[in-house]
Amino acid sequence: MKTSKANEEGYMAGLYLIQVTILICLIACVDGQALYEDICVNKIVNEMHQFYDREMQLQTQVNKLKDQLGSCTCRAACLALETVHTKGMLFCIKLTETQKHHMRVLKTKCQSFGGHLLEIETQSEQIWLKGKVSFLAERWWIGAALDTVKNVWIWDYSGTAMSFTNWHPVEPNGEGREQCALMWDADLWQDYPCTDLFYIICERN
Repeated sequence: MKTSKANEEGYMAGLYLIQVTILICLIACVDGQALYEDICVNKIVNEMHQFYDREMQLQTQVNKLKDQLGSCTCRAACLALETVHTKGMLFCIKLTETQKHHMRVLKTKCQSFGGHLLEIETQSEQIWLKGKVSFLAERWWIGAALDTVKNVWIWDYSGTAMSFTNWHPVEPNGEGREQCALMWDADLWQDYPCTDLFYIICERN
């Protein structure tokens, strides 16, 4: 917001200088000082060229930022910063697509990002996520974990029971041997041994 405001102020300042120059030239010409006419015209033209150049530079910067934003779906990048209405907060999805590892190690990567393994708490979140990463066609660790004492699946970071699930029809089927969960193509979930190597999706509120 500060950069946008500064650009707007620079734009208005440029227009103001051109208007002042034109006014001075008009006064000079009215006073019969035709000698300054060429100087005035040249000054206006030069300032307009400078103003146009600054505007083009700003547009180039804007286009470059748009390109960077469009590439946020690539490796280990912050995919999106959007409001998920069911949570009522902003959160950022980070894909670690540069290195596969077992879930416990990659869990630390989420913490270094200032987040935690993704917890999908509603169907609308699942649909939102699928629209963001399904094209990557990979398996991703999520923050689900099997509570072996109670034999129920919980969200590892918050420790809460799952109010929403999106298991494949035959999952979970590990019978206690597969205590972590992953998501295939940002869609159906499967339980898997925590030592298998996949990518992760981190969440930062």
